[in-house]
Amino acid sequence: MLANFDDTCCVTGCREDLVLEAVHISRYTGPHSNHPANGLCLRVDIHRLFDSFRIAIDPVTLTLVVAPQLIEDPTYGALDGKRMAPGHVPA
Repeated sequence: MLANFDDTCCVTGCREDLVLEAVHISRYTGPHSNHPANGLCLRVDIHRLFDSFRIAIDPVTLTLVVAPQLIEDPTYGALDGKRMAPGHVPA
């Protein structure tokens, strides 16, 4: 999954491998769901916010939607409406 995004967070552009994680878009339900099209490469903090539904990705436009409680935060509010970098394997 990380290689699908060139070992780069598809949201922030971070390339520091110590803070990057492979993330399932839809819940892992066995080997059939473990496919690059069902994954993202995210920085650890973005992964946690994605899993807690505070950051979402519009599947049609690939733009980020940031929850209202994070909009005022300068780090995360700035991501609202940003287009995510697509992976090499289409979804």
